[in-house]
Amino acid sequence: MATVRLSIEPVFWESTSVGTVEIIKLVQLHAGVDLGEAKRFVDRCVFDGEAVAIPLPSHESAESFIRAVSSLPGPAKMQATLIQSERELAFVKIEQKGNATYDSLSEPERVWFTITRLIFCIRNGGLPSYFYNGYAKHVVDCMQALQTLGAVEMLEMVRRMNRIDWEREPGVLDVIGGLIKSWTGADARSTQRELREARRVEEALDEYVTKHLLGDGTL
Repeated sequence: MATVRLSIEPVFWESTSVGTVEIIKLVQLHAGVDLGEAKRFVDRCVFDGEAVAIPLPSHESAESFIRAVSSLPGPAKMQATLIQSERELAFVKIEQKGNATYDSLSEPERVWFTITRLIFCIRNGGLPSYFYNGYAKHVVDCMQALQTLGAVEMLEMVRRMNRIDWEREPGVLDVIGGLIKSWTGADARSTQRELREARRVEEALDEYVTKHLLGDGTL
């Protein structure tokens, strides 16, 4: 038995994910599951932003699956890696627990879960994608986690974004404001700042996890 971690950076056309049919077939073939279960694995990657753990029958089948994924053409970016450490497996379990029964997460687990979602969004669409893709249902816990990590600047960025009504249709002034930001390069500067702060938050999270999830024997 072997476990592979699969992550996907999707490309959407309207509301449809492009280029994921082949990966579903590969999961079905190598994991020995039915089409419905293979699709559920891939959907969790694409629509929930998860890096899913897929059990495979052997190390040989895992390596074969990894090679097959690496040879798939775009447009979606996919990565499959063999999970070898207990730490990686523990994080996968927290991810599964958080998606299934979020309220059962301990405080350190909740910090890891909410912050990893935030970092994922920033790196795959920018901070606004955290809000318009539905991750903000845990934004209060995310802000508390940022406070716990001492990530003051990122916390303020999330607070500002959280004041926006993301359900409201954009008006003329929103469109004009977006064009001005694009013309002046403000969008690029904002993106660079988000990525810079995401790196700092990730470093703080790693230190926190080492102390509060690994150091106390929780994982």
